[in-house]
Amino acid sequence: MGVVELSFGRSEDGEQVADEQRTAEREDEIREEILTEEHVGKDTAAPFAAYSRVVAVRCHTDPIFASAKITGTILVMTKILRIDSSARSGDSVSRELTQRLVGRLTDAASGDVEVATRDLAAGVPFLSESTLQAMWTPEADRTPEQNAQLTVADEFIRELAEADAVVFGLPIYNFGPPAVVKAWADLVARAGTTFRYTESGPEGLVTNRPTYVVVASGGVPIGSPMDLSSTWLVTFLNFLGITDVTIVEAGQLNVDPEQGVADAPAAVDAAPLPTAA
Repeated sequence: MGVVELSFGRSEDGEQVADEQRTAEREDEIREEILTEEHVGKDTAAPFAAYSRVVAVRCHTDPIFASAKITGTILVMTKILRIDSSARSGDSVSRELTQRLVGRLTDAASGDVEVATRDLAAGVPFLSESTLQAMWTPEADRTPEQNAQLTVADEFIRELAEADAVVFGLPIYNFGPPAVVKAWADLVARAGTTFRYTESGPEGLVTNRPTYVVVASGGVPIGSPMDLSSTWLVTFLNFLGITDVTIVEAGQLNVDPEQGVADAPAAVDAAPLPTAA
């Protein structure tokens, strides 16, 4: 997905850009020009791929814009990571809503979008002494057995790093997250890879990206002191460096099941789509 916000100003030689009417007439064409590969490239200096950047181009196809400086902020979205964690494979509200939200994102895309799906309910290994020891060992010093021990963790980290946006389905079980979500987080949090320690405290190393947490609860009010699920996950994501987090609420479904299930899709449809930073 390419989302472009355009701003028009004076060029270096001082000539002024065309009036708003002509700007509007050319808007789609200018956006398409800015989104060409000639002007868009990954920022390889970032810990992970950075997709939001500012570019300045000149448009020579229209004399009115020949001297105009056109600046566009671009958010390129080509891969979405969908994470489900409900213990139920069928009749799961959170799974239905993550699917609906992914559909909204892909429908809004200007090009092809790959959706990677991770179903945590299929199984996530819990931390063990050997896993911790492998994590704490510098990569160059790890044994083949330690590398094998981190295979799943490496896969989780890679999935997160490659995603331009994340959609996370999160039910609330007994006030907290499903155990597999905590197990996922324990494997994703790795000092020197997804965060680091500094003199001022821990610093996240995961590049910020639009992340949606679709929360479903039977009776717990989402965001309340009783909700130890979504509040914890947002804290964890922020810790990694992901601060662009949107909560999509499908709460207290068991209080009024019929109305709750009916209202849930509207919450997904009201969630803001990603915009250029």
